[in-house]
Amino acid sequence: MFGLPMEGEEEQLLAAEFYNRVRPDSISCFWLTYYPGTRMLEIAKEKGWLTEDELDNIKEGKAGDYGSHRRSDIIRGKDKDKGLMYKNFLILFKLLPLLPPQAIKYIIAKRLYRFFNIAPHSFIDFLKIVNMIKKRDHLIFAHYRYYFYQTIKRYLF
Repeated sequence: MFGLPMEGEEEQLLAAEFYNRVRPDSISCFWLTYYPGTRMLEIAKEKGWLTEDELDNIKEGKAGDYGSHRRSDIIRGKDKDKGLMYKNFLILFKLLPLLPPQAIKYIIAKRLYRFFNIAPHSFIDFLKIVNMIKKRDHLIFAHYRYYFYQTIKRYLF
């Protein structure tokens, strides 16, 4: 999960090392979302991570990008270092099921993942497709059409 307050590179490294040990077929990455009545919302309120307006909007069920660690701020470059870190780990997590454990250990030990952010975003889509083929995902053709369309849309329109 990305966007957790107080989270940094070391926490993502621990996750990568864990995934390398358990070797899942795929790893999905999601951003933190606050929901009314959850413990996470209580913690955010206690720690002052959310403004009163943000708390009110969340309690009313209004969807939004809230908190001092907003995904939109990271993606739009307001916190460029964190944005690059998340992209690096996103690519590492997509590569992890495709590479042998020793290769992942080497990438982590030498911190080579820090250079993954130079890859175009379409590389992430490519890794998703390769992983689906590897898993013999019966929905591969539907996914392939979707990713192909998204790639074409991104670069031609």
